[in-house]
Formats: sequence, C-alpha cells, structure tokens
Amino acid sequence: MAQRIEVPELPDDAYDVLLARAQAYGMSVERYVRALLIDQAAQPTAAEVFARTADRPKTGVSVDDIVALQRADRER
Repeated sequence: MAQRIEVPELPDDAYDVLLARAQAYGMSVERYVRALLIDQAAQPTAAEVFARTADRPKTGVSVDDIVALQRADRER
C-alpha cells in the first residue's frame, strides 16, 4: 500500500534545490523525492552491515597483519 509523507517546515531553499534537481532530470519534485527515498531505503546503514557480517566466520587475519602486508607491498 502506498504511503504518504508530509515534510512540514521544509526550508524554501531546500525545496528550491530539490525542484531544480528534479527539473534537470525532467521529473516532478514529488517523483524526484520519491526516487531519493526509495534509493536511501535500499542502502543499508552501517549498523545493518555490521549486524549482517557479525555471524560470518573469522578469517584469522588481524588488522596488524593486513597493515604489515600493505606496508610490505608498498616498499617493493
């Protein structure tokens, strides 16, 4: 079911930027903001990424090992 979102007290300058960007893409401001919201909702937060990776098996490679390998690679 489609949901409606109202944004009270949106500053005029913010609306003007959104409107200009929407027009640059040949879109209405509503369609442009909808696309922004859909895109934003599809991106995981850092907390979501960490939660997803928490259960993965450990590699046995420490941060110190990685740094040492990078330094050695640079020195070659």
